[in-house]
Amino acid sequence: MRPSSALCLCTAAVLLTGCKTKYYYVDSGVPIGHACPTGDECYGGSFCVEGKCTIKCQTNAECWSGTECRPYGETNDLTCVTVRYIKGAALGGTPCGVDPTACNVVDPQCDPQYHCGQSCASDDECSPSYRCSPDFNQCVRQLFCYGRQTDDPDSFCTQECTDDRDCPAKLYCESVATEADRNRKICVPRKFCAPCVFDSDCDVMGGVCVGDQWGVKFCTTPCTPPVEPPARIDCDPGKDVDSDIDCRAAVDGRDYVCRASPEGGWWMCKDPNLYNCPQPYSECKDAGDGRNLCYHRYGACKGDGSLCSPCRSRKDCDEASGALCYRNQYTQERFCTSTCTGAGTCPDASYVCFEFNSECTKDASCYAPDGKCDTNTGTCTPENPPQCLKDFDPQNMSNASYPTCYPSQAGYCCD
Repeated sequence: MRPSSALCLCTAAVLLTGCKTKYYYVDSGVPIGHACPTGDECYGGSFCVEGKCTIKCQTNAECWSGTECRPYGETNDLTCVTVRYIKGAALGGTPCGVDPTACNVVDPQCDPQYHCGQSCASDDECSPSYRCSPDFNQCVRQLFCYGRQTDDPDSFCTQECTDDRDCPAKLYCESVATEADRNRKICVPRKFCAPCVFDSDCDVMGGVCVGDQWGVKFCTTPCTPPVEPPARIDCDPGKDVDSDIDCRAAVDGRDYVCRASPEGGWWMCKDPNLYNCPQPYSECKDAGDGRNLCYHRYGACKGDGSLCSPCRSRKDCDEASGALCYRNQYTQERFCTSTCTGAGTCPDASYVCFEFNSECTKDASCYAPDGKCDTNTGTCTPENPPQCLKDFDPQNMSNASYPTCYPSQAGYCCD
């Protein structure tokens, strides 16, 4: 008689060292995780996914070795599914800005067709983003160090991916173009506004996975609602070694901090809790369950692709027309632009039609759809199309008015 509850199978050899692998049985006696070549071998609440019996789940603890609880199928039901990320000593997300060799880990992996340990004699026999290892004679995927620029201190180890199952739980698969491949995807950390399933997915301090106003889950953090002074209090950050001295015990014994005004030209005392959330595009709000959390001021972390709607990559914007997913290098705010042809061609007077430099050294510098870098002339062909940007002084790129869609009382610079 086969057991009908979750049991651990151990061979005599395993019994000597302790059982480490967990298998589940259903009433039919078919173990979950075993093959279902015809799709009819799974009973008692289990079902066949990608040739193996599995179950729906609510947590990773319900799944067995080599699987995790992830959204699956057209309805994104939480299901125990096989994951395909590198499990070596240096996992994806490991900082590598100081030491790029931290990513030098190679492991045989499952390919996108779910063939594990695919044997090979040359790179041509492997799936995209894999190579043939002469040491293993298997198709392997290697971690590499990714940064937005040379010597980027925020660089991290990652790998190319086809979907989130190629990435450790604290990373997700996102479009990050290269010179050779505009459709490349890599595993990136789940910071503020990244998609998530569980709180434990979020790679931020005190990370919380919560739904936006449309129920789409994203990573965020707890916060304390700021309490602004009842009246404006000016301050001078250069007055003392303590730049906030004018704001100490400014109102009812409460300490504030000295920050530049949004308009520029003077400094004023602000509640430090104002900076709990990424500025200027997010704010501390009541989550409706007794918690205060940081929310994007748009209402969601991914918009509809229109001008100024939030985005994670160009795929979220009107890429076909040459629109960008612009990233403010100081605040990290990301939003969609739209192309324009000159003054007066943006939606309203709050936008400016800014002409981007078309000088280049590689194709990735060319924003137009299918834009190419002419290495003979060092310019993009076709040229980078002008973009509509809000609250931006194109004549003075060194000032505080870097492009933003959500100006706030916190100001733009250095928050």
